[in-house]
Amino acid sequence: MLALASLGHLLGAAVAAGLAMHLACRQALGGRHQAGLLSASVAAIALTGWLIRTGLPARWDDTRMLQLTGVTPFLIHSLWYLAPAAPLFLLWVAGLAWKARFERLAMLRVPAADLAILCAAALALLPTRLRWPGTEYPLYFIDWRLGLWYVLCLHALLAGRLPARFVGSVCAIAAVLFFGLLAVDNRSLGRIEQSFHEAVRKAPPRSRVVSGLKAVPEDLNPINHMLDRACIGHCFSYANYEPVTGQFRLRAKAGSTVNLDSLGAVSALHSGRYRIRAADVPIFAVSRRPGPGFALEIREVAVGETIRKEVLRLPLWPH
Repeated sequence: MLALASLGHLLGAAVAAGLAMHLACRQALGGRHQAGLLSASVAAIALTGWLIRTGLPARWDDTRMLQLTGVTPFLIHSLWYLAPAAPLFLLWVAGLAWKARFERLAMLRVPAADLAILCAAALALLPTRLRWPGTEYPLYFIDWRLGLWYVLCLHALLAGRLPARFVGSVCAIAAVLFFGLLAVDNRSLGRIEQSFHEAVRKAPPRSRVVSGLKAVPEDLNPINHMLDRACIGHCFSYANYEPVTGQFRLRAKAGSTVNLDSLGAVSALHSGRYRIRAADVPIFAVSRRPGPGFALEIREVAVGETIRKEVLRLPLWPH
């Protein structure tokens, strides 16, 4: 399972392997040395953070500490997602109060406590983004990815001995709110993606195509890869940032005719500052069609033209 997971993303597989190794060592050492093992593991995480700080370009954003509330992974598209996050936060608080009253230090002796503490230490001590040698773009969202593991371990720790009806009721309320919001937003996003598919089919096969749209918040941009998917089998998403980062198997060589070949050019196009060169044409841009409702159109772009980015604010409600 880890081998298959690593094909999707090495970070998730690495965290799972690390937590599994800790549990194996914990079981082998027995109860007398568990506190020492946990302390050594936290110290190793701190050392790793220090080595990264001294040896790699990295950044620690203060917002990573919000992950320790256990609710940030539920904040997908907008502040509306605070609605399902709130009852889950109350569950964490009630769980901590319950265990502090009836179990005291015994709650820290279960395996789930070790894993939750390790995840919390990683969130506090490891960077939110860093750049590996040989790449041109930072690895982002480290804290968001670790936050998913933290929530899983925290839930396993706190929900174990709480009244089942209470836990079930809170989780049911949160699930209804969360998946209801997802259904509404994904219905809207599905219409937008379908519009991308319809628009790019009007360009000649194997054309270079770029998008004139972006969504906010930009760090959780759900339309960022819609053009990439719409172009599969028909056109080239000319401003796809992945081939120029050096982080993926598919990479753009200098002078590429199917993808911009520098991170600076990709960044300029995504920010609406890139002027089309003679080497870029023919090239087409997808933009929002003027008028009521929501529809996309595609047009050919001339040399010297700047492709402006129209902002779509979330949640999106196209008609």
